[in-house]
Formats: sequence, structure tokens, C-alpha cells
Amino acid sequence: MKKHEVIAKVKEVNPLYFSKKTMKLFGQTLRDFMIMKISENLYVLYCQNYSKTLLMNVSAVCYNSENNTAKSIPISAGKWFSQESIKNIFLEEYKERTK
Repeated sequence: MKKHEVIAKVKEVNPLYFSKKTMKLFGQTLRDFMIMKISENLYVLYCQNYSKTLLMNVSAVCYNSENNTAKSIPISAGKWFSQESIKNIFLEEYKERTK
């Protein structure tokens, strides 16, 4: 799936996640979000949130195309070390939130 397709699916499941009001509140645009395919049916849209130049946290939503669900996954700046660890962070957080 492409980024715009995942965004459309997340909006169907959780209309507030990418609403104009929510995006404005957090100072984000859809262009700020990146997409990552974690597994065959699991996609993550994520955006790093900064206060001036300091990374505060990462907003993320995991979309599962198998059961058409979307889970919000906030990630603290302390867990965000490198691009290599991104998939592991999302998998851990997703498993934790879907127990």
C-alpha cells in the first residue's frame, strides 16, 4: 500500500487521527508523516515531534490491513535512537498495545 492509501484506511477506522483540527493542534501536516511497512499486513505512519530543535516524541499509528484496525502508538524521544531500531520499536509498542 502507498502512503495515501494507508492514510485513507486509518481515516475510515479513526476519523479523528488525521482530521484538520487534530493536525493543526499538533502543528503537523500529512507531508510530515512517513510510512514504513513492518510486515505483510502491518503499516506504520509516523512523524517526529519537535519543540524548536529538541525531539520530544514520535507520533505513530499502526494500521493492520488484515483486520482493518488502527492503533495509535506514542513513542518517547528516549526510545528513538536510530533508523535501524525503528521497526523493533514499532513492533514492541504494537504488541504491547494489542494485548
